[in-house]
Amino acid sequence: MTNMPPTRTTCASLLHELQIIWDEIGESDSERDRMLLQLEQECLDFYRKKVEKTRKYKAELHQSLAEAEAEIANVNSALGEHTSFSRGRGTLKEQISAIKPILEELRSKKQERIKQFSEIQSQVVRICAEIAGNGQSNSSDPQVNECDLTVRKLGELKSHLQELQTEKIFRLQKVNSHINTVHELSAVMSIDFSKTLNDVHPSLSDPSGSQLKSISNDTLARLTGVVHSLKQEKQQRLQKLQGLGRTLIELWNLMDTPVDEQKGFEHVTSLISSSLNEVSSQGCLALDVIEQSEVEVERLNALKASKMKELVFKRQNELEEIYRGVHMDVDSDVAREILRSLVDSGNVDLSDLLSSMDDQIAKAKEQALSRKDILDKVEKWRYAIEEEKWLEECERDENRYSAGRGAHKNLKRAEKARNLVSKISSICENLTAKVKAWEMEKGIPFLYDKVPVLQSLEEYSVLRQEKEEEKQKFREQKRLQEQFAAEQEARFPMGGKDPNSFHRMAERAYDDFMNQFQHIENVFENFTSEQVANNLLQLKASIDVVRVLAFQGITFRGRDESVGSKNRENFLEILNLTVSYNEKIAEVIAHAPKNASYTSPMIQKEILHVFSTKMKKAICDEIGDAKFCILVDEARDESMKEQMAIVLRFVHKDGFM
Repeated sequence: MTNMPPTRTTCASLLHELQIIWDEIGESDSERDRMLLQLEQECLDFYRKKVEKTRKYKAELHQSLAEAEAEIANVNSALGEHTSFSRGRGTLKEQISAIKPILEELRSKKQERIKQFSEIQSQVVRICAEIAGNGQSNSSDPQVNECDLTVRKLGELKSHLQELQTEKIFRLQKVNSHINTVHELSAVMSIDFSKTLNDVHPSLSDPSGSQLKSISNDTLARLTGVVHSLKQEKQQRLQKLQGLGRTLIELWNLMDTPVDEQKGFEHVTSLISSSLNEVSSQGCLALDVIEQSEVEVERLNALKASKMKELVFKRQNELEEIYRGVHMDVDSDVAREILRSLVDSGNVDLSDLLSSMDDQIAKAKEQALSRKDILDKVEKWRYAIEEEKWLEECERDENRYSAGRGAHKNLKRAEKARNLVSKISSICENLTAKVKAWEMEKGIPFLYDKVPVLQSLEEYSVLRQEKEEEKQKFREQKRLQEQFAAEQEARFPMGGKDPNSFHRMAERAYDDFMNQFQHIENVFENFTSEQVANNLLQLKASIDVVRVLAFQGITFRGRDESVGSKNRENFLEILNLTVSYNEKIAEVIAHAPKNASYTSPMIQKEILHVFSTKMKKAICDEIGDAKFCILVDEARDESMKEQMAIVLRFVHKDGFM
């Protein structure tokens, strides 16, 4: 078979084929016209439907395009953006295809913006619920106003969220601070911390931390109230324990309680001087501690009642001891008799009596303190009087210069006594002024062993004046006798005693010793400032020479240091060289006494000893607590002379050897 090319079926071919079929059938022309008319009508109906459908589709495309444009406008308005777009030219489908990506992008932006709004609003609602005290919000996500999704609105919402978060952090810090305060107060007073917090809000005492802490106004107010009440309770307990502690100390002092027994309540007495903020030891304000202290106070009070009589007389002994210590007049027997009659009568409260006696003791101590300065001066005056009497007896003793045991001690005491006696006048004047000022202030006479001190001072002044007059008469009589003896010796030189005999020299030595104007202290006092400056300059020259020789390690002295020697050795030669360049030093040394030249070997050794002491002290101060070692080496030369070298090694405070 031959393959026929495919033919295209058309309306004309079908109509031709229908004509052929009708011809074969023998269809009439009227029937053919009717059927052709029917076919034409059916075609028209089909085309009409097709056109109507297509027109409707076009309207739908127009509507879709308008809706897309309206949606773009709404989304831009909601987002606060002004996205420009162009419909373009072309068919409707081309216009829709051009606008569709823009719409999809805007829808995506809108959904993302709605998501941001939803998340922020959820956080806002949750924090507001926490602040309001409603706990976690179990409702669905909050509704987002899709008509206003602008960046400005989102920024306002974020700012509001940030303010709420800051408020939440502040409230959490405040809650934690209150919790810490409650914990500290609970520990100090031994209160159940968990129960206290649970009473405020269960979330505050959750040990697992699974439940968020309540930060509501109600919780904060209740926490603040709890803290305030605990602080008041702490203040009340502290005041109560301080009062109990003072009472314990008073009772202990009253009854001389042993220290070992007091140690059991040291934790109570230590709170007496503590402020509210200083009390932080755990359990120090517990109710058990207060109860134990109250029990101990009750026990001591009961013991105090049985020992009250003994305590009263003990206070009286203390009062009398204070009076005796400051030489005040007190009639002990009468006072004890009065106390005994008061205690035996039972008409007086012994506690009030003890309190009254404590006041008397306090006043006595105050009065004793005001008398102390004057009493010290009275004692010094009385001691000076005793030394004056002893000195008078010693001067009347003809054997006081004998070489017996203790003679040198008596001589030293006599020298000190003379110095003290010479100051008696100033002591009396100072004491009189002090006593008069005291009596003017107090309005009562100052008594010493029941005798007014001013009266004693006046009597002593009169007596001393009489003694001075007697001594003056004795000196005048002795002077006349000595003058008469001198005249006799001048008239009879061969018949008198040798002026250089031991007896005469002893007499002159005694006269010099008794002459207070030649005493060494008076000689020092009579030195002028110029003499002192000259002596210092002369001594400074010797010190400078010793310093140079010691630093250079040069010998000081030699065999011949006499004035006529050609080489008086290093010390004297360098001193002479120094003098030759300083006229002032030369003049001072030239006019210096022979017994105060400050150049003798003994003076040189004393200056060297001072240098040695200062150097050793400087080395010790420099070493301090540092580690050190000492190296000692000894060598002997041919002349069998040994020389020793000492090396001290230590770490300096600056870190070097």
